[in-house]
This record gives sequence, C-alpha cells and structure tokens, in this order.
Amino acid sequence: MDNAAKKGEAASQRQKGDYTGPGGLLYCGKCHAPKQHRGTFGDPEKIVGCLCKCQAEQNREEQQAREQAFRSQLAQRRRKSLIANKLLLGCGFQGAAETEAIKKCRSYAQALCRGEAGNLSLLLWGGVGSGKTFAAACTANYAIDNGVTAKITSLPRINGASIEERREFLDAIPGWGLLVLDDLGTERDTATANEIVFQVINTRYESRKPMIITTNLTDQQLLNPATQHQARIYDRVLEVCVPVFCGASSLRGGARQANLEHMKALLGE
Repeated sequence: MDNAAKKGEAASQRQKGDYTGPGGLLYCGKCHAPKQHRGTFGDPEKIVGCLCKCQAEQNREEQQAREQAFRSQLAQRRRKSLIANKLLLGCGFQGAAETEAIKKCRSYAQALCRGEAGNLSLLLWGGVGSGKTFAAACTANYAIDNGVTAKITSLPRINGASIEERREFLDAIPGWGLLVLDDLGTERDTATANEIVFQVINTRYESRKPMIITTNLTDQQLLNPATQHQARIYDRVLEVCVPVFCGASSLRGGARQANLEHMKALLGE
C-alpha cells in the first residue's frame, strides 16, 4: 500500500479529537486506544483499521440492545398465543401493590425461572376482586419474559370448548412450563363438567409440572365439598397446591371508589 492509500485510510477513520500517536498510527481521542495497527499477512508496512476500546464497547451495547429487542418480540409473540384473555397481557409485578400475595407470587416466579420450583404449585384463593387472577397473570408474564412457556386459561373456558379443542388442550398440558387455571368452582356443577375439571388438573399433576389455580371458594368449601365429584377435585388440588390467601378486601372495589372520586372531581362535586 502506498503512502497516499495509507493517508486515505487514516483520514476515513479519523474523528474529532483523534490524534496520531506512536508509530504514526491513529488513536482515539476518547479512550486513547489505537484505531489502527501495522502489519498484516506478511506486509509489515500495511496499516489497517481496528476498533478502539470505546467503539468495541459501543458495538457490544448495540448488539445486546438488538438481542434484547429480539427476545422481547419473541416473548410478546409467545404471550399472545399463551394468554387467551387479552386484559391479562399487561399484568406485571412492576408497579403492583405490594400485597402478601404479590410478594409470594414474585418469589415463586423467580424460583420457577431459576429452575428451583420443581412441581410446586399454588392455589390463590379469596373473595371476588381480591387480585387472584392479577397475581397469577403477573407470575405468568414474568415467566414468559424469562423464557418459560406459561399458559393462562380458565376452567369455565375449557368446559365450554369443543371435544376436539379439549383433546388438543389435554395433549398440550405436559409441554407448558407453567399452567394457570383460573376460576375453579365457577364452572357448571354437573358430572360432565366436574369430570373435565378433574381430568385437566390430574393431567397436569401427572406431568409433574407446576400450576397456579385461582378460586373464589372459601377454605370451608374447599375442605368440606358438597358433592363427591367436588371432593375428588378439591382433594387433588389441595394435595399438589400450596394455598395462598389473597386478602379479604376487594381490589376492584378500591378501583370503583377511585373512579367515583375522580368522577366527583370532574363534576365539581
């Protein structure tokens, strides 16, 4: 390479603050590392460009940002396919009220994503509007964000599905890293419906994979089922799930009160 070519290469790499250092090579004005090196493939006079420290770090950060964006897109795509209720897609621990249930679900989600939860399952129980489904959805979304496939559905939805849809669902149960079954006890109290619920829960139990079940049933209803069909289901649930009480107060009631106060302010009352 002639001198003109060398100068041209150096000029094309030079940025404001860069300077010529030892050996006539170009140095970065920020990190003071060389942006050129001399000698390659048997030509000791050839000068070629190289990355200085700060440019190499910038490239790494840009690559990490691209990879993170790609992972986020994959997680969002998985989320939409795994969560039927679109209202639950945005549920997350960040910004959630620090209830005891949220604290326990966060710890559970972290253990699950570290591979430490095993087949430990949760039963989130409490009154209507106490945040059970929200806590379960926060856990599932956290799992999805960290590479665990977490399926959310409701037992009434499964009961209302076609025979073919239920068969496909049962076949897929062992493949999910976490299964959230919402609204135990709100399905129709028939022999067929109860058998479907037991089949779903038992299939998950036999797969030795974790699940989260939510219910409005009280502890007395769970411990003293009204029918033999219910006893069969609740016994299996209590065998595999750790109960987590979600509190007596209604989070929805709190939201209604907040909306009411906001409306009063708008109306000047």
